[in-house]
Amino acid sequence: MTAAHLDLLKGLSPCMQRVYRKIERLSQSDATVLLYGETGTGKELAAEAIHALSTRASAALVRVNCAALSEDLLNSELFGHVKGAFTGAINGRLGRFEAAQGGTLFLDEIGDISPAIQVSLLRVLEQRCIERVGCNITRPLDVRVIAATNKDLANEVAAGRFRADLFYRLNTVTLTLPPLRERREDIPLLAQHFIRHFNQSSPRKIKGIAAAVLDELNGRPWPGNVRELKNAIEHAFVYGEGEIIGIEDLGPCGTASLRPPWGGRRNGDRRSSAPFLTSTSPSPAAKLDVDTLRNVLEQHHWHLGRTASTLGIHRTTLWRYMQRFELDSRTYS
Repeated sequence: MTAAHLDLLKGLSPCMQRVYRKIERLSQSDATVLLYGETGTGKELAAEAIHALSTRASAALVRVNCAALSEDLLNSELFGHVKGAFTGAINGRLGRFEAAQGGTLFLDEIGDISPAIQVSLLRVLEQRCIERVGCNITRPLDVRVIAATNKDLANEVAAGRFRADLFYRLNTVTLTLPPLRERREDIPLLAQHFIRHFNQSSPRKIKGIAAAVLDELNGRPWPGNVRELKNAIEHAFVYGEGEIIGIEDLGPCGTASLRPPWGGRRNGDRRSSAPFLTSTSPSPAAKLDVDTLRNVLEQHHWHLGRTASTLGIHRTTLWRYMQRFELDSRTYS
């Protein structure tokens, strides 16, 4: 997978490693894929990666946000129309399916399409052909379909809002993108990635992020949306003043529960900050050697939460030690 497809999907956590492996497998097939995940978990990026790694990469990846269009507009957008097909159709138009010929069509928010569009889409998936609106000529298709939703389609079927036959057609091959709260160990890596990203486009340069901020970010009740973390880092680039991101720099989108744990002046956070991105040294909360850390990890079967609790350190601090000592459960399995 190329770096261009690893923005919000970036991660070292076990769940993200499983996602990468599944994307690689899915890219080797032409099967219809259904991507599940909360808003902002990177479903479109996963679709881009599947397409980019597939044999269809040289053809187009065409995107459609199904929730953004009315039924009539979506019908025309997907299947195209001929001149005079309806009022205002002064010219014919190629639909998104035909535009994706030989490539991939990404249908985002598939759970929001109307019953009529569901019937038309089911026919396309079953027969691999379309008819433009206002025309009875059948046109064959060679298009891979990747659909995405943040809804539980099984519940939508039970409630009568989604056709069961279309659901079973879409649900054959699935991939679920995990929310940020289920991969908290990726927060330092994501923060580092976003700092590098904004350092390239912003006149202001940031060298790192306070260790206390990382600890607090890790403890937040995050939703699924990785973009909230990205927005918090961008806010720090706009409003922050120093070279190290402090708690007060993250702004209201990222600091609802973030306050200096020592209860003093906020700029004290800068004085106690560690340049996380410019130093390989972990936080001085504990002094560990590689043998001690590996022994405790093995004692707890590499469970980070229990290991951190035994050592009396935060999971983020533990993660930094593991990165420094290059410790990975796969190396010792």
